[in-house]
Amino acid sequence: MSKQTQCAALLKYLKRWHSITPMAALNWLKIYRLASRVYDLRQQGFPIKTVMVTTSGGMVVRSLMVTISGGYSNPRP
Repeated sequence: MSKQTQCAALLKYLKRWHSITPMAALNWLKIYRLASRVYDLRQQGFPIKTVMVTTSGGMVVRSLMVTISGGYSNPRP
């Protein structure tokens, strides 16, 4: 899958579910370098936040979230 295809798949997923973990990106989207795709989307102006969340099992994992409510902050074409 190309970089552009991965970015499009990630953005579509974030628009629907609002957050994703690295394991979910690997399992569902087959994106191995999630940080790189997030960097690409941030460079295009998409407001993606990184937060740490605690799972029900007590593990602390990184989760990526996109802010949808106010729209996107002027994404570049």
